[in-house]
Amino acid sequence: MTDTLDIVTLALSSATPSTTVLQAALKTCQLELQNARHQIRQLQLENEALKAVSSLSTSSSHRSSEAPAWIKASILVPFRQDIITCSKKLAAMEEFWGYENAFLRPYPNQVPTIRERYESVEAYTQYVTSLLYMYFPTNLHPSIENLVAFKDAVLCQSSEFRSTLVSNARKGGPVIYSGLDILPECWQRSCSRQKEPSCLQLLTWNADAKPLKYDLYPPILHLDVSRKSSPLFYNSALIKTARLTLFGSTALAGDKLSTNSSGMKWGLLKTTSGLIAGSASIVTFLLSGDQVFEPMGKFTGINYSWQFYKRKQLLDETAHEESTQALFRYWDKHVFAGAPHHVHQPTSISQPTNTPTNAIDEQEEARRAFVMHSHSEESDGEIFEWPQDTYTELDMIGDTARETHSSISSSLHTPSIPSPTPAMHGQLHASNSHITRPPSPEIYSALTAISAHSATTRRSTRSPLAMGTMMAFTPTISTSKPVPDEPTNPEISHNTTQDPIPPIIEEPTMHTEAPAPTRGRGRGGRGRGKANHSSSDGIQVPVRATRSQKV
Repeated sequence: MTDTLDIVTLALSSATPSTTVLQAALKTCQLELQNARHQIRQLQLENEALKAVSSLSTSSSHRSSEAPAWIKASILVPFRQDIITCSKKLAAMEEFWGYENAFLRPYPNQVPTIRERYESVEAYTQYVTSLLYMYFPTNLHPSIENLVAFKDAVLCQSSEFRSTLVSNARKGGPVIYSGLDILPECWQRSCSRQKEPSCLQLLTWNADAKPLKYDLYPPILHLDVSRKSSPLFYNSALIKTARLTLFGSTALAGDKLSTNSSGMKWGLLKTTSGLIAGSASIVTFLLSGDQVFEPMGKFTGINYSWQFYKRKQLLDETAHEESTQALFRYWDKHVFAGAPHHVHQPTSISQPTNTPTNAIDEQEEARRAFVMHSHSEESDGEIFEWPQDTYTELDMIGDTARETHSSISSSLHTPSIPSPTPAMHGQLHASNSHITRPPSPEIYSALTAISAHSATTRRSTRSPLAMGTMMAFTPTISTSKPVPDEPTNPEISHNTTQDPIPPIIEEPTMHTEAPAPTRGRGRGGRGRGKANHSSSDGIQVPVRATRSQKV
């Protein structure tokens, strides 16, 4: 810069100043000034990020240590640490919103496969029930089946987990969304983001539409927020949110992970579909105009719980596809960077020799065998056989729609490992066993007595589920090329289905600003499937259409 100014001064002081030299010197000055402004802006962003991390770490150190209300004067006090830890782990990795109807049930006689679990509300409920038995130690299995207090405790901890995560993510907003031109004021809870252009353009592909509609797969979930064809779930904001979820605020500053973080204590090294879908919910909520993180946004009408289940379904049902497997490898590499014994395998995962359905069925059967073995050990070898509830029958989409959608390839390209492998189950229960406090003989006798009493008196515990309305349309994404370990922005086309039997899923229209699109017709264009089910806690669960009824 000094040399350039010297040239300008020399040219001006000359008796016959050279116009060419003067113009070149001025142009150089202009370029250097632009570079200086850019560097100043970068330093400002880095400063804001460091302040956010510092503030987040300070607030975490002063967190209240008061015991949760549910453990006061409760029979579950001896299991306090197990319930807190396992509830948080279940919410982070599998069931982000909790699922009230999955409690007060025995272990299911048959755990639904990945394809089956989204066919009906009952099937999904059985699947979540199996997760409860898998994630909680065996000495709490009687409580899963019989104690309302246990259900309340787990749901309470799940709610606290979401509240804490949202608070920490908002404080770390400048870091999570670094690189995006978002006003710093947007990370204050009191900020009105509903009409803020810098936020709105990341939540919908058409911010000028009247009425406004928020997309299920908005720009913020894509690698390139300006291109709809950019790979889905590769955005760095998702990766940072997942690291914050598992390893705390220090993970936002780099690869160094706190040994006291939950992810380090759990020994996790693998991504799940629940972790990706939960991170997507947080990332979209922080940009929205909603002030409270609830299943249904009060101001925007965004159905966060429905979006979570829809994205999770997409990941689960495309778990056998190479592009989906590539996404999970990418997440494993970046989310768990810095974790001990974390070795990234860049080589592609070989395709299973069985058909995808059989491979998935074998994985689910292995998980069921493991959990049933643990359950039988706890109950002296006796496994109570309960009648399996009848699946909810749903309207079938006509053969025309089925044939039209039979050649779909899915949107995500990700090898979701939606649930831990059989090898991971041993690690899961081993990690739970070292924190389990043996209950007193009196408490264990009481729990056993409750379980024995329920074997002779209890009937099917299926909870009544209110039927909701969803249109027969679901936006999914198919790619012509697999997404590699490092994404290369393949061309992606949006389609309306992903399976030979297309799922009937569309976002409910509960006080949203825009009407839901109505695509997908049955035979002869008559009738549309309606298959949204809501649990008693207001959480929408997407289900797939069955073929047992005619339109």
